[in-house]
Amino acid sequence: MKRLMLMLTVCCLIGGSDLLAAAKVAGPKLIITLEFGTNPKINCPASGICSIRFGSNLKGIDGTKAELQFNEEEGKLAMIINTQTGISAEDLTNYFAKNIFRMDADYTFSESLCEQLELPANFTIKKGNYSVKRENDLLTVLF
Repeated sequence: MKRLMLMLTVCCLIGGSDLLAAAKVAGPKLIITLEFGTNPKINCPASGICSIRFGSNLKGIDGTKAELQFNEEEGKLAMIINTQTGISAEDLTNYFAKNIFRMDADYTFSESLCEQLELPANFTIKKGNYSVKRENDLLTVLF
């Protein structure tokens, strides 16, 4: 009986530490709507992310629906898009062709967006090409 209790205790400790480690790896997940491309009306002259909106004001807003989450282990921000429900066919073709997402200019997050995602102030996605991972209906870009 003592041996059984000891084995159960060890299993719980090992399993519990894995759960704790996993909890520390990923920050809060935030549902967003974003706009790609160029839009002179909102001072967005380059290709890539043009604007990000989040919160209760998302209902009825056109744009690509995505999730953002910071992965502490990799030190990167993940953007996840469901291709069946979150993005138009046009945006999918224009911005995710050849499994590359291109940012022509840096995009600095607002203070409130940084707070929601628990990111450092003025978090910026830098200009560059980012690989796109496709798994079933999900696109994942790590910045």
